[in-house]
Amino acid sequence: KSLNDSQSFEKQFVSKLLALGRLRHYNIVPLLGYRIEGKEKLLVNKYVSNCNLYDWLHAAKGKHEIL
Repeated sequence: KSLNDSQSFEKQFVSKLLALGRLRHYNIVPLLGYRIEGKEKLLVNKYVSNCNLYDWLHAAKGKHEIL
């Protein structure tokens, strides 16, 4: 990839993160922050107790309502 492609991707990525950070809905875990360090990208979300995404996604059918 060229440097311009990488910079364009990073700008789009940050733009989407800023939009995600403004979302407020009871079914969306809030984004608290992010960090971009070279190729690594880290998202910081609010802690959700007694649950993880894998278990929630693979729970028995009908247990969770997906909007």
